[in-house]
Amino acid sequence: MSMDREKSDAAARKYAERGKYASALTEYEKLLADRPRDVRTLHKLADVQVRMKSYADAVASYERAGNLYELEGHVERATALFGEVRTIILRYAPELQPRYAGVWTKLASAYLDAKRTRQAVEVLVESCGVLALQRREAELEETWQRIVDLEPNEPSHHAALAEVLLHSGEPRGAAASLVAAAELYVGRGQAKECYQALEGLEECQRAAPGNLDVLALAARAFAVLGQRDKSLELRDEMERIARSTSSMARFEELLRTLPITEAQRFDDEFEHVNDDELFIDIPFERGPRSQDDERPSPFKSYVAFTDSFELESALERADALIDAGILEEARALIHAHLEIVPGNVLLLERLLEIDARHSASMRSA
Repeated sequence: MSMDREKSDAAARKYAERGKYASALTEYEKLLADRPRDVRTLHKLADVQVRMKSYADAVASYERAGNLYELEGHVERATALFGEVRTIILRYAPELQPRYAGVWTKLASAYLDAKRTRQAVEVLVESCGVLALQRREAELEETWQRIVDLEPNEPSHHAALAEVLLHSGEPRGAAASLVAAAELYVGRGQAKECYQALEGLEECQRAAPGNLDVLALAARAFAVLGQRDKSLELRDEMERIARSTSSMARFEELLRTLPITEAQRFDDEFEHVNDDELFIDIPFERGPRSQDDERPSPFKSYVAFTDSFELESALERADALIDAGILEEARALIHAHLEIVPGNVLLLERLLEIDARHSASMRSA
């Protein structure tokens, strides 16, 4: 005897509306027993299971329904149901995520096909957590690299990739990622995060002591921060190592990748000129080294450098103007010095403070 499907479906719907979920579940199970590939009934069954808080069963039903929609060519419907799986797992049953890792892969692909890059990245970042727990290092590195390629201007992605590379025994690649992160953090005025990236570079240097490539990347990071003394110190250390290891050709090659400061440019142009032939002032002078600068690792001191234009004095004047509420004059002063040391974190921090105070004054006006 054939089943009256419309009658059973109507009964199940009424049971669900009245909160009689067990009875609704029974009716939907009868319908599925009669027609196992009825994707719409399977979808309704999953909805009832969620209301019953049977999350593991609901996840299984949503995934099965999503797979059937996918086979039928209904990509958008399948993606919506896979999204339900993700939401339920993240909210109610995170322990299920490793079992349904394939859902994350399908969601990322679907979002990318639909040009929804931000959502794809969110899904990929979540999948990295599972890959890390399962120690699937090759896939983890590949996924983070994919994320970096999708959102190259997000510094935290570069920092995460660097951590994976470092643990995989690739300090040079890790250092390159950390420098990329540091440059982006400086551009955003996020000094704390930039220094964290530099601390990661120190770990890279410990993993590959004396590696010229790692030291060159660190020197570049300090130059981006405006700490030219530290950048020059690393350059000197690179030259010392290169001479002791007969690696001067590599040193010269790496030197061309570093930002050239005014002091370096002067040194390069007048390297072979006698002292009595010089009648110009050096535009930047390195002050005497403190005891802290003599420590073995040049990474240890994150003190902002001070050149002949008296950066510290300028910062004090800017602070006084900010405290007095003379914000536009303070802004002009900061911008003038940023032309001399682009990207200097201390100057950028003052700009952020000026913007915050200006916004506060506008709101209170």
